[in-house]
Amino acid sequence: MELKKLSDEQLKSAVKLKIDSWTEELAGVAENDLNVEEEYQFWLTWSQTAEEHHDVRLLYGMFDQETLTGAIFTSFAETYDHPNAIEINGLWVDNHYRNQHISTRLLYHVLKCYQPHQKDVVIVYNHRLSPSQGYYYHLGGKVIRSEYQMDGKLLVDVFLFDAKELFDYLKNKLENQ
Repeated sequence: MELKKLSDEQLKSAVKLKIDSWTEELAGVAENDLNVEEEYQFWLTWSQTAEEHHDVRLLYGMFDQETLTGAIFTSFAETYDHPNAIEINGLWVDNHYRNQHISTRLLYHVLKCYQPHQKDVVIVYNHRLSPSQGYYYHLGGKVIRSEYQMDGKLLVDVFLFDAKELFDYLKNKLENQ
């Protein structure tokens, strides 16, 4: 498997992966009404406007040959979450490729990319009913608050991780797999 920065065309595949994962993440609490083209345009614009927002926005994918198996989108977090943080804006792995350390490799890679920025914290918003909820607890995340989204239908937990501890944990996990 190969980890690489997403091209604009590959971004479209990542958006499709996000939308496919969204139904699972919603856990039947709300309906998946995401549109591929609208999501693609949003994330394309988002990635292209990083500099004007004084942000570092990364979009990476893991590939099995030409097949996208996982994707991660990251940026600096909003200061109301933490004044010196990275946010994982999205992390999705195709269900056929789960339990192969793809999330671990993607997370480790982006945290390594952010090291020159000396961020203290990693923030993740995650739907409470999502299968990935246990993963974030397993990684050592602490829920700092919960909030309702989607017109009060979906409870989202906001996880906080110590960036160095998470990086060291992921590195150790990859070295010992």
